[in-house]
Amino acid sequence: MLIVLALGCLTGTTFLNTFSTLAHPLPIVMSFTSLLVISLFALFFKNQNIKKIGTFLLSASMGFSWAYFAATQKQQWEQPSVDINKPISVCGTIDGLTQYREHTLRFDALLDIYHGKKLMTKPVKVRLHWSKPPILLHHQDKFCAKVKLKPRWHLANPGMSDQEKQLFLEGISLTGKILELENYQQVHSYSLTRFRQKLNDDLANLLVDKTFLGVIQATTLGVYHNITPGQWQIFQATGTIHAIAISGLHISIIALICGGWVTFLVRRFPRFTDLMPAQCYGAIFALIGALIYSALAGFSVPTQRALVMIVVCIYALFKRHMLFTWHALAIACLGVLLVDPLATMQIGFWLSFGCVGALIYGGSHNASSWWHQWVVPQWIVFIGLIPFCVFFFQSIPWLSPFANMIVLPVIDFFIVPCCLGGLFISFISPSMAKFVFTIADFTLGFVYTILEKMVNMSLPVIEIGEIPTTYLILALIASCLLIAPKGLPSRHLAWLGYLPMLLYQGQHPKQGECFFTLLDVGQGLASIIQTEHHALLFDAGPRYHAQDNAGKRVIKPFMRQEHIKHFDKVIISHGDLDHRGGLEAFEQGKINEILSSEPLLLTQQASLCKDGSMWEWDGVTFTLLNGASESEQAAKRKHDRNNHSCVLKVSTQHHSILLTGDIEQKAEERLLKTYPHMLASTILVVPHHGSLTSSSQAFVQAVKPQYALFPVGIANQYGFPKQAVLKRYEEVGAKNLLVSQTGALLFRLENKPSLTPPLGWREKSRRYWHRTMDIGDIR
Repeated sequence: MLIVLALGCLTGTTFLNTFSTLAHPLPIVMSFTSLLVISLFALFFKNQNIKKIGTFLLSASMGFSWAYFAATQKQQWEQPSVDINKPISVCGTIDGLTQYREHTLRFDALLDIYHGKKLMTKPVKVRLHWSKPPILLHHQDKFCAKVKLKPRWHLANPGMSDQEKQLFLEGISLTGKILELENYQQVHSYSLTRFRQKLNDDLANLLVDKTFLGVIQATTLGVYHNITPGQWQIFQATGTIHAIAISGLHISIIALICGGWVTFLVRRFPRFTDLMPAQCYGAIFALIGALIYSALAGFSVPTQRALVMIVVCIYALFKRHMLFTWHALAIACLGVLLVDPLATMQIGFWLSFGCVGALIYGGSHNASSWWHQWVVPQWIVFIGLIPFCVFFFQSIPWLSPFANMIVLPVIDFFIVPCCLGGLFISFISPSMAKFVFTIADFTLGFVYTILEKMVNMSLPVIEIGEIPTTYLILALIASCLLIAPKGLPSRHLAWLGYLPMLLYQGQHPKQGECFFTLLDVGQGLASIIQTEHHALLFDAGPRYHAQDNAGKRVIKPFMRQEHIKHFDKVIISHGDLDHRGGLEAFEQGKINEILSSEPLLLTQQASLCKDGSMWEWDGVTFTLLNGASESEQAAKRKHDRNNHSCVLKVSTQHHSILLTGDIEQKAEERLLKTYPHMLASTILVVPHHGSLTSSSQAFVQAVKPQYALFPVGIANQYGFPKQAVLKRYEEVGAKNLLVSQTGALLFRLENKPSLTPPLGWREKSRRYWHRTMDIGDIR
């Protein structure tokens, strides 16, 4: 019954994740009350199968109710009214570890004074960053500052991770930046977080010159912000991220080491065994070791699971009960969901339990030697987690089993003990601790070099993209069959279940049709046109900061989901960073040709986009209506960069798209004179994000679009789009769509006279943790 209870609770808590809103609780309460009555009624039957069904339904309804309660409690932490991007005065207390990197301090804070008034409800939790701070603040320090705030929000695009979900789970209502620190008070208190902060700062000072400072901090304290993007990329490509995080495996290894040593020592002193067996002493110290390591990690979800399982095993040992591994896993699942019913929203929860479940399920494979005992589990975990990787990441890190065979023993049996030892030695002798950490850093460098060579030798990840649910179910069945205990006939043929998933090429337009997607990249522009056999990127979005841009965060995930292997052509309308910043994410080979009005500004070789150029792909016509000529001087283009933006017209038999970059009224007048009969379009990406310097009345009348699309970011500093511009398009019958409201907009230009309404990704992917704001809030 334990397994049935766990499955029911897991189903109930997971089911809540499919809800788009929790605003109408009455139908939900009525439905689950009915389910509760049915399940209680089923428990009175003598038939064991009916009793199991009743137990499952009861557990599911209770799990759902518990998760629903937790979710509504989190939603009560709503922010007060906020003047977006306007300076306000706040006071609060820092909550959690602070992070200092690249001259920027980042931290969470609980605000109790807002706009000069004390909040009557709970404090508001915010995430702030402070550029070039003159002082460093720490956990529980109090401060007052002038800040700019905005509601938590996320870019909504296909294939992109849900950043707002993580903010919701952490209770963050607002994000923003500190403009000026008005006053502060350093508080000297004693708490676990403060202790972790001190250890983290000491490590940073001690190992400031070490390449793998971030990895050492991750394996000892569960702090990841100092891991470089390049290191993240290598660990992710080889499927070894879990090895540098404090996971259940690390906790179990530390528990095993502590318990093993104590058991060994107690057996050398027989008088201690008069009270209880040596293994009981070992079990107690195993738990103590696991608790200490989990505390250093801040009791994350993987450590919670490991702790629950260790406690269950120790209880069984003391009670001398035989405990089945599936029962231990079920109790761990119930324990984690009892503490955090929203844990199923985290990918780590599924990977953690999926890994252990695969090992238990495939654990009956007999291994004849120590080598097989190490190799076989790696393949069991890899095969067992393939469906999870495809579902969450739309890719398969096929190098993972090979990399883990090398990395895991080094990390678990050398790096982690070495780092923990260095951490404790640092209280006695910092110089000795630095020597220990230097050994760990050198060893990590050796392991990292091997991983780099593995990645450089071949394609480290098989990108799958979005696949039909039936193909994912087939892959799950194939994984279950392949790692099933021996004796199952013809199970070696189960790999055929992966073929539909691996061979699926996604949905593509038919001959003469095209798909058009205007991506949500914030304040900037990026759009993709797909024909039957080709793909074009028009503008690449902004650079967000030195290590992040729209190409990396938005465009590449979209390409993976839509099965786009490369771009046949990229057009960068002009040199502004909010249009070309994302191009930095693309390496050679992903793009066949680049055109731009300012090719010298780009990081890759590009040609001038020339006025009047035309080509045809799969029955779809592409025409450049505005561009630079060879005779134009670069200086002139720089001073009038917007008006030299490349303008692209995409035409099918029944519909057309006009992409205008950042042209202003001067370029619009030229287009009206040169191409008076070519401007009319079904879809218009509005010039210059809807500024007053563009979208003249004559231009709007000439285009007269059915849809006017505004590529703007939430609460952008320019106030785009302007009300006067919105009104002009409304007057010609256009439907105005703001990407900041809708998320990515997906159009299908099919071979029929009527245009199918676009799909707004924000609405399609909406879940209850996503914020909703009206047009006045997000402009």
